[in-house]
Amino acid sequence: MFSLKLSSSKLRVATIIAALLTASVCASGPDERSGTLRGIIEEVRVGRSCAARLAQKYGLVEDAGATRYLNQLANALGGVSTRQELTFYVGILNDGEANAMACPGGYLFITRGALKALGDESEAAFILGEQVAHVALRHMSGYTSGVASGDVESAVDGLLPMLTGGGLGSSRIRQSDEAALVYLATLGYDVGGAARALQKMNGAAYVSAHPSAADRASALQAVQSQNGIRSGGQTNQSRYAGSVGRL
Repeated sequence: MFSLKLSSSKLRVATIIAALLTASVCASGPDERSGTLRGIIEEVRVGRSCAARLAQKYGLVEDAGATRYLNQLANALGGVSTRQELTFYVGILNDGEANAMACPGGYLFITRGALKALGDESEAAFILGEQVAHVALRHMSGYTSGVASGDVESAVDGLLPMLTGGGLGSSRIRQSDEAALVYLATLGYDVGGAARALQKMNGAAYVSAHPSAADRASALQAVQSQNGIRSGGQTNQSRYAGSVGRL
């Protein structure tokens, strides 16, 4: 069974950082409609089409065991995010470069190359946590809010170039990094997995869409120090290798 233990001290730290994240998101965040039932329906509709396009572009790795494992991991992360109303779905893109992407509504992707590059579950949790955070913080609401069913494909046309190379912007990446660190700490993972993962995600598309790994790791170290998050925790290296090592 896939289970993770929550640490009360890490929950306290997570609450502190989550408050900081909420303040920064509210200042430049989504419009009011995106949090309504209608807004969620619009978001999922766009996300489903976005996911279909990415799956068609790259192809999917059909490995039921690895996919199930990653879906369980993503939903453990989603369960400590601000979007607990969503179910998160993970697909493995058949691409040898290390990359990961999120579509609105909880549709996440990680490449075969990324899973080979990453070394343990804490590292994978950080990369998937980034993607969960982009959804949780509604970083793509400009492409989903108020989109009628007939305009979905046009919205996806605008969104896909950002996901596949342009990036969502340095401020949103910073927010997603910090949120992913919160998720790791809350679930009892080794938060050092964040810096290790950033160094290993060296696919050309991922690198071009993000600030440098060194700058991101340095910023996360500052957040960790300022909020008293201790290093250490579970890595679940054997479980990770057993689940994705055959890809």
